[in-house]
Amino acid sequence: MTGVEPRQAATVCVLRPTEDRFEVLMVQRTRAADFMGGDWVFPGGGVDDIDREASAISGLPPELAGHGAAALRELAEEASVWLTEPPVDAATRADWQPLREEAVYAALKTSGRRFLGEELAFFAHWVTPEGLPIRFDARFFMCGVPEGTEAVADENEVYDATWIDPAEALSRDESGQWTIPFPTKRTLESLAQFDSPSAAMDHVRSLDRVERIVPRIKTDADGTATILLPGQPGYAA
Repeated sequence: MTGVEPRQAATVCVLRPTEDRFEVLMVQRTRAADFMGGDWVFPGGGVDDIDREASAISGLPPELAGHGAAALRELAEEASVWLTEPPVDAATRADWQPLREEAVYAALKTSGRRFLGEELAFFAHWVTPEGLPIRFDARFFMCGVPEGTEAVADENEVYDATWIDPAEALSRDESGQWTIPFPTKRTLESLAQFDSPSAAMDHVRSLDRVERIVPRIKTDADGTATILLPGQPGYAA
């Protein structure tokens, strides 16, 4: 299992302001998915060749352009949230909701739109632990959208698309109502410390560098699994 190479992937943590604070967009993956089926995550998925070749995104360095394009494409496909210039109106959004992969970029090109890569802030880099049959090497991005932005699940890759306070999402995971993967949970814990999308965005944009994190899984004699991060006791062993 240790020889499984992780696939390049990207995800986007989308924040929208509310009267009191802010909410983050989360989607529930279909239970039939081979990876994290039924889990609540941020929109995202694998980076395809079409994402690397796309010219419909700008504002990101070359090494992140393909990942950023994939993140915004998946956001559009899974939740019908289009971060483009010019913006996508409600009527166009309804027509475009069924679009996938190459068709997404074709629609952008035909309409003279582009993905707003400059709105993305790269803030985390997680790699699935070795020993698992499916692995991803994922870049995490963050962006803000206007208050009242709607999200609609595609009911194919994801069952539900929900705007939720980060603290409430963590509460649902703790109670067993939701299952949230470890990297997503760590992001929510960080978001819960901020009072507004702008404060969270200012923080991630101020990061000098983003470390590549490869957790390890420690299994005790009783079968209990513990996730260890670099620097924690037992990680090197």
